Amino acid sequence: EGEKMIAPADMDLPVLDYNDIRGGRTVEESAEIFLAVLEGRATAAQNQAVVANAAMALYAANRKGGLGAAVEAAKEALMSGKALERFKKLLESQK
Repeated sequence: EGEKMIAPADMDLPVLDYNDIRGGRTVEESAEIFLAVLEGRATAAQNQAVVANAAMALYAANRKGGLGAAVEAAKEALMSGKALERFKKLLESQK
């Protein structure tokens, strides 16, 4: 299929300002932002950035489902707490 540029509008997501989504200045700050997203305490912009990235990963793994389905799956995983649950299981497996 080749290369294709995908814009936020293609995922029905807004264009975000860098200042609204920039990461932490330290590993600890970045980890706090990551946990805030998974725990539902993040800003809308942070959530949208994570959804966009997760959707692209899901879409790359299964293009047959379409980009819209990947976006919806990413939103559902984040908003339902499934992403947090999987992260906790990953941490438990590392012990």
